[in-house]
Amino acid sequence: MNVFWYMCAPDGAYPRQPEGSRQVDYGYYKQLARAYDHLGYTGALFATGAHDVWVLASALLAHTERLRFLVAIHPGLVAPTLLAKMAATFRGIRPRPAADQCRFRRRQDARRLWHDATA
Repeated sequence: MNVFWYMCAPDGAYPRQPEGSRQVDYGYYKQLARAYDHLGYTGALFATGAHDVWVLASALLAHTERLRFLVAIHPGLVAPTLLAKMAATFRGIRPRPAADQCRFRRRQDARRLWHDATA
């Protein structure tokens, strides 16, 4: 089962109210990313908000081993070609885990076998 969790700014007992929110900074995000990774979550959603989610997610990659990041965008705000370039760069920062590489190879082999069988 794949389980993703939120990595967003409003946090605390009552996140939308000043008296119940916690101070959110880079150290706190780093702590969250490490905890999600350690607890075995599949990934984290970076919701758009006060911070640039691409910069934040890129900075946190170095502090996790397996955690995947789902980075939200506002459609139309970034040109599709620039977004593709950003995503390719982001993906290249940390190589795929070995399990993902095996899964990818199995898919490639299955496609090749299917293609050969139907040709």
